[in-house]
Amino acid sequence: MESRSMNDRSDWRLDRSVFLKIDKIYGPTELGLFTSRLTNQCRRYFSWQHADPLAEATEAFIQDWTTVKGFANPPWNLVQRVLTKAQTQGSNQWWEFVVLSNFTESDRIENFRMSRCTFNVISDKLRSSIERKSTCFRKPISTEKCLAVTLWFFATTAEYRTISHLFGIAQSTVCEVVWETSSAIVHHFLSTYIKFPVGDQAKSVTDGFQKKWNVPQCLGAIDGSHIPVRPPICHHTDYYNRKGWYSILIQVVVDHNYLFRDICVGWPESVHDARVYANSQVYAKATSGQILNGTVLNINGIDVPEYIIGDSAYPLSTFLMKLFDHNVSLSEDVKHFNYRISHARIVSENAFGHLKARWRRLMKQNDMFIERVPTIIAACCILHNICEIHGDSFNADWLDDINNSSYSVEPTALPSTDNETESDCKTIREALIFYFKDNPIQNH
Repeated sequence: MESRSMNDRSDWRLDRSVFLKIDKIYGPTELGLFTSRLTNQCRRYFSWQHADPLAEATEAFIQDWTTVKGFANPPWNLVQRVLTKAQTQGSNQWWEFVVLSNFTESDRIENFRMSRCTFNVISDKLRSSIERKSTCFRKPISTEKCLAVTLWFFATTAEYRTISHLFGIAQSTVCEVVWETSSAIVHHFLSTYIKFPVGDQAKSVTDGFQKKWNVPQCLGAIDGSHIPVRPPICHHTDYYNRKGWYSILIQVVVDHNYLFRDICVGWPESVHDARVYANSQVYAKATSGQILNGTVLNINGIDVPEYIIGDSAYPLSTFLMKLFDHNVSLSEDVKHFNYRISHARIVSENAFGHLKARWRRLMKQNDMFIERVPTIIAACCILHNICEIHGDSFNADWLDDINNSSYSVEPTALPSTDNETESDCKTIREALIFYFKDNPIQNH
């Protein structure tokens, strides 16, 4: 390699195209690792003060290897050997010159899973909670960068070390930023973006289920899913599921537009779905008449109230219509009832699919303290709703990551053993059987 005069500062100015070229060829992760390693190198060997020694060192390094190999294969192994004993420090180069200055709208959708507009709405709301004041010792991380780090963490399965190199912050700072930003998202947005429909909103949801699946009076589909976690030392067997991995449960109610209208998260795997439901807010509010209390519809002489639909794991009630158990002999009308309810319930499976495909972190074993995991999951659900409401694009290719995950096959729910002899419940379900028989699904 040709030697470079240390006093010839004119050759050390940063050209943004250099970083863009590395990012395009090798990707942001490789760029983050490369620049962070060079940080310590330039600080060790450059005796004068520069505005940005990392940028200058990177520029010089790339210029030399452009001449020799034309960007074909920069010597990453050589860089690693040179800096083996050096303490890695981060850089803002990728964040400032690639993300802020050159990310297109499609780049933001692909990497942060949301548009610039949605990103700005969230960051403006969070600013008062997570942005710290500057001190004489250091400049604080901006709200925008905190949100970007958190979204990158949610949208990928990257290690803390990789995210640290990429954004130029310490690994411990990544953990702190993700936790504080997630907590702020839940604090500021939960009550606004995840709320059970009442009044005019309830009418809109029931009309949506009626139009899409010809299911009357339905206010949502209730379902559960398993999120892989690192179990606590104590009671770790409570989190071990029948598929051979550790998980906690999330129960949701989903409307016709794939929005989460209620979430209950944090119960260990060993708890039955029916028990989770019995201890959830949606059950407490339904039994007290705070929700599912709107207009009734008369079907074949029976007053049918608003209700949610679920599989056989949930107990039948006047406000929850469930499938008939497939293990018993069923009439054709009952089989058709199961088909229609299952057809409408697909909305919950699709919502979970979009949630996990958008936020891939939920498909990897979460190594945070178990007490923090529910907040992380809740933040992902909130961000899912925000993206859906703001109309941000969803790339169908993201779903491939779910199918390739080792956690893609979840344990099947066990049927509820609750008593189903209450006459009002059975009468309402019989009315729906009659309705589905006389009102087939319309082809769109």
